[in-house]
Amino acid sequence: MARQKRKEWTVNSLAVEFKRDSRTVAEMLDGLEPHRKDGKSGFYWMRDVFDHLVSQGEALDPTQESAKLNQARRLKVEIETQVLNGTLCDTDAVVKLWSNVVTNARAKLLTLPHKLSHQMVGMEFQEISDLLTEEIHEVLNELSSTEGAPEHEFVSSDSDSSE
Repeated sequence: MARQKRKEWTVNSLAVEFKRDSRTVAEMLDGLEPHRKDGKSGFYWMRDVFDHLVSQGEALDPTQESAKLNQARRLKVEIETQVLNGTLCDTDAVVKLWSNVVTNARAKLLTLPHKLSHQMVGMEFQEISDLLTEEIHEVLNELSSTEGAPEHEFVSSDSDSSE
């Protein structure tokens, strides 16, 4: 039985084999001397590359890993506590809620011209302004009572100054 000749590997051929960039492979091989050089190219045995890469692997420190796990658990409990206290909420739910609020506001505000136009015929400027302000505040107060939205009464700056 004939002995097989071992294949020699260059950095580029290892990069293709490992599906990595040749610079990355060159960095991985830093400290490993090629068994043979031909000009700029170094030639490596796969066994030597494997041994080198395995020896570079960082051993897990049980104390560090336990500390990382405890820190992750603590962070998870803190987040869950904030959710339960209402100081933290799901961003997707907030986006969905406010998307609905804006859509409802748009729909309600777009109906105002049709709703009010017949009432405004023959009105004076101040009466039109007061009617529009009243209707807009009514729409805003209705929207502020949206499920999940902040609960407050819409107060205009006009009403504050007149009191």
